[in-house]
Amino acid sequence: MHFVYAFFFAYKDEVFVKVGQSAVPYKRLQAITHGCPFPLTRAVFSQIGSSTNAKSFEAGVRYALDAYRTRGEWYCFANSDGHTFSAAIHKVFARVTGRRLSWSEIDVDEFNAMQARAAERWLGRRCDKPVASRVQDGLL
Repeated sequence: MHFVYAFFFAYKDEVFVKVGQSAVPYKRLQAITHGCPFPLTRAVFSQIGSSTNAKSFEAGVRYALDAYRTRGEWYCFANSDGHTFSAAIHKVFARVTGRRLSWSEIDVDEFNAMQARAAERWLGRRCDKPVASRVQDGLL
């Protein structure tokens, strides 16, 4: 089973969006947010079925949003152009699957808290002070 996703990152008055496909969207989100310098503001995914459908979706999105593409499956929009992105994604999904796109939302606050807890556990194994104390002491 494959999923398509859209992960949104805010930077000033623009939004960077990573669109792609994955069998495990949460794992993909972890990998992308790990190296991204912008804060995650929204994360959504939808079941698309086969890997063939997922690849067709990606190709359709690349074509439909080429003017906004920055690199790979990364797109950049002014905040005011969100409707352009949404309309294109819905149209491509419907063409590939014959269905209406319905996103499942990932709770960004819970995701960030989970990432912070994992970092705390990881760092806790390497020193005796919690992350917050290390930051206050100027160690991080």
